[in-house]
Amino acid sequence: MPCHPLRLACFRAYASSTQLPRCLQGSIPGPWPAVTRAGIPPAGICGIAGRSSTPHPLSAALGALAKPIHRRDFWYLFATFFICGFTTNGLVRAHLIALCADHGIAEVRAAGLLAMMGVFDLIGSTASGWLTDRFDPRKLLVIYYSLRGTALVYLPYSNFSLTSLSMFAVFYGLDWIATVLRTLRLTTEAFRETAAAMVFGWILAGHQLGAACAAFLAAYRRTLQGDYVDAVVFTGSAGISTAALALLIGRHGAASARAPPARSGGGGHRQRRGNTLLATNRPLIGISARASRSRRSQHL
Repeated sequence: MPCHPLRLACFRAYASSTQLPRCLQGSIPGPWPAVTRAGIPPAGICGIAGRSSTPHPLSAALGALAKPIHRRDFWYLFATFFICGFTTNGLVRAHLIALCADHGIAEVRAAGLLAMMGVFDLIGSTASGWLTDRFDPRKLLVIYYSLRGTALVYLPYSNFSLTSLSMFAVFYGLDWIATVLRTLRLTTEAFRETAAAMVFGWILAGHQLGAACAAFLAAYRRTLQGDYVDAVVFTGSAGISTAALALLIGRHGAASARAPPARSGGGGHRQRRGNTLLATNRPLIGISARASRSRRSQHL
């Protein structure tokens, strides 16, 4: 049966990187690799490796967590990002409309506050990226978490007027996602670029865990007390406390990086890279001079 050349070429390219039954290999004109006839899928054809070289996603994720879990920076980043999710997705995104409804604000107007936060979130994230290239991200996290916590503590005691809610939406929107970029930057500095992606995935899991805890606890307190005052004040206090924790991220690594390199105990030759200048000690100069004189006398 005739076969289109393009279809045949595509089928050969696919079949040469997978394991096929021998009956199919014999019915299609070759050439077939010997390893494929033997029933073993060739590795490296068209950039496709064998099945054994691809690790399982779960084992790869757990393997990437083996070393960072023993470092303090990982837990500092995990804790701060836990509070980040605790104060944003868990409380404000899930309960702001219900909180405004308790004070007689319609749902559509309360949803408009979330939309305003989204607009200022875009502005704050862009400005925060510009600031990170010029200032220490730890200090920026201190400012962001402090402003976020202060805004939450202020919210239950405001009069829920248009002015007060607009001020809250502006301040809260400016640093909603601004903390994400700073956390990713510190993760890259602490765990190198090769491992930072997988480690940040685990830190992001802490963000989602914090959001789930805040969503449950706020609803639980609302059911018991009939309002959100304690839940909002507690969440704001947690945000202010996290600001102090952010200063500890990468502190040990920065101190070791600033430490001067240890000097070698032995004297002798010192060579500077970048030029061919050699510095020698005076005793060695004297020894070499005496050795040259003795050679001259033996020659004479």
